[in-house]
Amino acid sequence: ASTSGPLSLYIDDGEVYQELRGALLRFTIELPRLRVIAEDVPEIADALVKRIGASLGRRIRLSASAREFLATQRWPGNARQLERLLERAIGFSRGRQIRREVVKEILSDLEASLASIREQHGALERGALLRALQATGGNVTHTAEILGKSRSAVYRLIEKHGIPRSHPR
Repeated sequence: ASTSGPLSLYIDDGEVYQELRGALLRFTIELPRLRVIAEDVPEIADALVKRIGASLGRRIRLSASAREFLATQRWPGNARQLERLLERAIGFSRGRQIRREVVKEILSDLEASLASIREQHGALERGALLRALQATGGNVTHTAEILGKSRSAVYRLIEKHGIPRSHPR
């Protein structure tokens, strides 16, 4: 199992059971995020391209400018985002080299899609929260039960979505 965030936050939100937490914490390995080890991104990307290319029966590599470009990115999705981008880049690339322009275009498309998904998710999340608050007369404990979240998670959502504390009770 892996997580991109602090395990304790998922436990507080009720997304991970306490018993599972104990088992997972015995074997926790902290890996730095790609933005922390940006200088290693080109080598990581090379290894991923080699592995993905081999699985697709293609011998392909990154151009020097594509490698440099990848090292300058933030990678909020960490290694999974890099891997997905490289899968697409291999699919779109002709020849034996992935050019910077291909990587840049795919990343731009992915960022636009991600922004749209985040916006939709936020609207759905806010709507569900408002409906649950309305149904419970603003009672956070009951709202948390309806949403399957902890009270602290509901308070964070209320804050995140700018819902006034004076919501109907």
